[in-house]
Amino acid sequence: MVMYLSHRPASAASPENLGLFETCYPQLKQIELPDEVQNFNSILNNQANQITKEDWQNLIQVYLDYTVRNNQSFYLRIPGNDKIDIFSTVRFATEKPRHRPFNKPKLEEGKISQARIVRYLCALIARNDHSLTINDAQRQYFKVISDVVDALWNTLTSDKYKILQVGQRLNDMGKFVNEKDNAPRFNLNDLCFKLYDDVYLCDTKADAGPHSVCLQPIGNNFKRFSPYLEGGIPVELREELHEQWNVFPYYVGSGKKEGDRKSIEAWAKTHWALLWDHNIWGTDGIFSDRLEDIHAFPNLFIQQELDKNVARGLQSKFKDHTINILACSTTMEMGVDLGNLEVVMLSSVPPMPANYKQRAGRSGRNNKIRSACITLCSSDVIGLRTLSDPIEKIINRPVRVPTVDLMSPQVIQRHVNSFLVRSFGVFTDGSNGGRLTQKVADYYTPFEVRISNGKILILKNGTNETDPDDLLGDPKGTMYEKFNILCSKPLDKEIREDLTKLLKGTCYDGNLTQVVKNAQDINDRCYAELRNKLVDYKTAFSGSGKISDRFRIKLKIQYIEVLYKRLLNFWATSRFTPNANMPVNVLTLDLNSNDKKDFFTPITSSNPSYSLRDAIAQYVPGNSVVVDGVVYSVRGIEVTNMYDDNHKAYKTIYRNSDKTVIDDPNLSNQIRWSVNNVNGLEMIQPVGFMPDMNENRTRIMDNNVYTRVSAQLIDADDWPNHVTEPHLFSVRRNNESGNAKILYYNEGKGYGYCFCPRCGRTVVEEEVADKNNPLKFPVEFNPLHAPNKEGQPQKPNYHFAITGKEMRKSCSCSNDISKIKRNVIIGDMIQTDFSEIRIRHKGMNRWMSNRDEEEKLLFTLGMAFTQTLVDILGKERGAVDFTIMPNGHICIFDCNPGGAGYANQMANLLVMKEVIKASKKLLSEAHEKQSKDMLLDKFTLRYAKFLDINAALAWIEEEEEVGDTVPQNIKDSFPNTSPSQTTLYDLKKAFAASHQDVVLFADNDYQEWDYEDNENGWQPQFMSHFVMKNHYTSFCVLKSKPDNMSEPIKAICREIKAWAKGDDVKTISNPWADKDIYPIAYIDGYLYFMNNKENAQLNIQWGNNTMFFVHTDNPASSASVIDLSYKPSAKLLKLSGDKYREIGTSQLGNILQTESGGLIDQFISYAKQNAGKLKISYQDEHLKSIMGIIITLQTIEHIIKQIGSEFDIEFMVEVYKDDRGNADSICANQPSSEKRDAWLTSLTKAWIDDLSYEHGIKGTLVPVVSLNKRTLTHWRVLTISCGKKRLSIYPDGGFINEWNIERQPNGERFDVETITHDTNIHLFRNKAVSYTHLTLPTSDLV
Repeated sequence: MVMYLSHRPASAASPENLGLFETCYPQLKQIELPDEVQNFNSILNNQANQITKEDWQNLIQVYLDYTVRNNQSFYLRIPGNDKIDIFSTVRFATEKPRHRPFNKPKLEEGKISQARIVRYLCALIARNDHSLTINDAQRQYFKVISDVVDALWNTLTSDKYKILQVGQRLNDMGKFVNEKDNAPRFNLNDLCFKLYDDVYLCDTKADAGPHSVCLQPIGNNFKRFSPYLEGGIPVELREELHEQWNVFPYYVGSGKKEGDRKSIEAWAKTHWALLWDHNIWGTDGIFSDRLEDIHAFPNLFIQQELDKNVARGLQSKFKDHTINILACSTTMEMGVDLGNLEVVMLSSVPPMPANYKQRAGRSGRNNKIRSACITLCSSDVIGLRTLSDPIEKIINRPVRVPTVDLMSPQVIQRHVNSFLVRSFGVFTDGSNGGRLTQKVADYYTPFEVRISNGKILILKNGTNETDPDDLLGDPKGTMYEKFNILCSKPLDKEIREDLTKLLKGTCYDGNLTQVVKNAQDINDRCYAELRNKLVDYKTAFSGSGKISDRFRIKLKIQYIEVLYKRLLNFWATSRFTPNANMPVNVLTLDLNSNDKKDFFTPITSSNPSYSLRDAIAQYVPGNSVVVDGVVYSVRGIEVTNMYDDNHKAYKTIYRNSDKTVIDDPNLSNQIRWSVNNVNGLEMIQPVGFMPDMNENRTRIMDNNVYTRVSAQLIDADDWPNHVTEPHLFSVRRNNESGNAKILYYNEGKGYGYCFCPRCGRTVVEEEVADKNNPLKFPVEFNPLHAPNKEGQPQKPNYHFAITGKEMRKSCSCSNDISKIKRNVIIGDMIQTDFSEIRIRHKGMNRWMSNRDEEEKLLFTLGMAFTQTLVDILGKERGAVDFTIMPNGHICIFDCNPGGAGYANQMANLLVMKEVIKASKKLLSEAHEKQSKDMLLDKFTLRYAKFLDINAALAWIEEEEEVGDTVPQNIKDSFPNTSPSQTTLYDLKKAFAASHQDVVLFADNDYQEWDYEDNENGWQPQFMSHFVMKNHYTSFCVLKSKPDNMSEPIKAICREIKAWAKGDDVKTISNPWADKDIYPIAYIDGYLYFMNNKENAQLNIQWGNNTMFFVHTDNPASSASVIDLSYKPSAKLLKLSGDKYREIGTSQLGNILQTESGGLIDQFISYAKQNAGKLKISYQDEHLKSIMGIIITLQTIEHIIKQIGSEFDIEFMVEVYKDDRGNADSICANQPSSEKRDAWLTSLTKAWIDDLSYEHGIKGTLVPVVSLNKRTLTHWRVLTISCGKKRLSIYPDGGFINEWNIERQPNGERFDVETITHDTNIHLFRNKAVSYTHLTLPTSDLV
């Protein structure tokens, strides 16, 4: 309503255009005719053209209605002590960004004015003297007309009538003050309305633009002129469209019976014929239905969010049958007793059969014999499929039993963290211990949270309020520190036993030490995330330069909001504890911290938030968001280090026809992005979004601009294009592709956004930035015009800063082309579970490697696979999504950051076959119904143009034709037999059912072996299936190439021998290697084998592809035993029990030497006698922490100092990125290999310098260059070569493995700012056994 009352629209269904009422201004009745108008009348000899007192009042009202109101030049001041202004009374908030001032009608001598008032006066003169045109009249009588305009302005703004006065608003002290521009405005308190009585229908074309003629009722007018000019010419209202209106008789309180529609229509035909006869009301009138509804005054239907007590009252009345219809949301689905229902009506088909049965089952309870459920099927994928076959699709469809993926490390770890929080008592201790409402400050800080007089106080030392300078305070004594200390100590017996039970049968079965260490790392990560956010506030709060009080208040409120957040919510959204389907990677729209208040209250509405994907769609700059009935326009983005210009970092995305990568400009054969027409595309990673509080609040919702959120797989490892028969698809899961990430990004309308790094203002781009005109920004980026001073060049437009030190002032970056980011996208990455699928056609000896080859086929299969996967798993469609990669691979991924274990099930051959079968059924139904809508929903609607159902069905038919066949090379390898396809599932069943000896095989590509890793290792995934009390299992290594079994491989074989209970581990050459046949098991006379070498290695991919079996002889029958005994040149050291349970990092080298059985002493002695240069190499793909680097250097130093020779040292490490890394912790992984390499280089160089200075030992560091992922073996090895001998130390898991940092005896804390290579750090072992391999090979002696 405010929208329509704030101005008079030309054609919208406003009350005035509907003929309901018009404005009136009682003050105008007091206005007398000024002398200037009398002078104007004197030049008009026709009295009909002269301006009377009533005409003068009408002219002023036209000006108020069509100039003042159209500019929304309002303020609000209610007489008395009401502390309400136009900004605090949101219902009267204006539509425009500002309630802009208006000016006196412009009139300059020698120039033609187009102002309505001026044109009216000129038209009167021309009407009086037909020899003059309107423009002639303005030139000839300029002075007289100008005086009338001045008189109108003076009448409106004079103190005598007080129609327009300087606008006022409430200041922060609650007092009325004048607006800063001192411009006159109209007080809304003086605006009145009245019923129409004397009415014209105006058919004037509003302007010379492409508007259609619109009839609208006009009450007030000046001299019968239309208020709308046509081509700048006043047009007279037509007398045939003139009518006197009577008051509508059927109204409440009139004493007459409420009129029915027939009587109302009959009355309107005769009394408001203008509306009826000109298609405004009438049978086909544009407003007929609305006018009839209004005049019939039916009971209003009101939809609203109900108070809990009101809702309970309605439920009670419903159960008592006082009311018999109750409309409710799906939140009423469970847990509310609504009594004996007879009918349930569903407005859409629920997503899952469980939802349907829960809702439909509401009716017919408590022995009711009559019940019905009516369901409306909407035209989406769920509705159409259900409508086609409701029995199969929803009614008889089984309800899947909820399950938990016990093989998901993320899921298990969150439950472990929750278990430890409870067991350690850190949630129940502290001032607010045990309360579900505990805040972040209660756990992570030493501060006290207190509410005083409705104000939230965060206090330090019990009295002083904290501010951003305090960050999180000293962690000493906090529950955060207590949790870490307890994680670092040996677990209590009871906790250990309970945790062992909890982990049984999961991916972490038997790995107590690992999960406890992970819990500590994640606890540290959460702390670091909080601290990093607060550091940004501190930088702005106490940095150089003056900041405004308003900005200081904003920073304090943001600081308090972080600390006052509920702890349980923070843990869930930060992936520390189970999230119960709560969104993670949450981004907020910051509303509270830009308000006028200087404190944060418990009743302050929390900032709205969404998960990453939804946030960059809903909160994208330019969109409007409604919160508590107020519309906010999103204008800006907050980024990490928002207030530190020196540390802002932006990601750059590159792509070619094969992959998409982050920050790798060396990618070959790059493709330009259409967004910015260059190879590299910059991305802004938001941590939050902001409205522009320089703009006034409103309730008017503008149409949001459609922008597209896309997804892409980032940084995936290369996948060799090796085709294996027979299937036309190949699948790999996320942990087989280097744990790549999913990138969500919003590219606006296709050209990205224009971003101000100083204040965060962000505006959608309409085109690629013009390099030849760099100051040509999008119009909305700099919407403010700089004042033009006479004699000076025009300054460029600018914008107000929406945050930062210049908040609410002109942003100094408004036109800084060196800093403003053009054509950038908004997005971020998530680590999640996914499956990468590649396809080919029958007879094609390569996988499809270009998206453009068959784009429609790929998108159609992506839609079908995703939909059928969630159907099979019993999940909602929003849990899984897909994207098509540049190389034509289909990536199906979990939408939940961290993963839920859904999408990676596609790598299971059985699941993939089931998905293809279900996809064929889905596509066939769509083909039969000739309806693409059966595949389209809100997630896939934008892909409608890529749908090709026939192509997808044709591919599935090809797969069905060849998918179950046996390749010819396999048939040729086993003549006179019948090889068949089988699966890993069938292999496990055959093993369990067997009562004979079983042999397991693995190929000897040892570099690909990964035995113990929790995510990629063979042991966590398979051992439980092949360890049974009554089975004797042998293990055989099949050699498909010559090998040299290293000590770590022998150690794996020793461990396998210990649990297999069969013969010694054996080896034999693979007799079918040249046929690409790789056995993996021999059970009951049948050989199970793969035709892909990758799936025969001892890792998670073992057996996980198309498998075959055939009845044949056991190839292991002639295998030879592998000698796994320890030679004199080798020593296995196990650290167990209480011995060496606690050490310093500098002691590990001495322990290894002492327990090496003299091997290290022998090498040192040899090296001292052969004073050659030492070659030192340390290989460790998982060397990622500062503490790991320090203990490695100190261990090497122990040996080097005894030898005293010059050396070269090289570190062999791999490239990585770790979103969970923490650059501010010495224990946690560094976030990236770049940061790790920098630490490794600086600490090693300092170590070399000290060796040279203190001991005269010269050393040289080979430059640290991280190798590509999957280059190194999975074992770690320190090699020191001297002359003809080499010392090799194989630390299981690295030198830091199983060692945890303990509270230091002297209370010392280690900080990345002060840590050095020679810092002796007190450590302890939590695990009972930790071992290291020591060998002294002599095979390279000449």
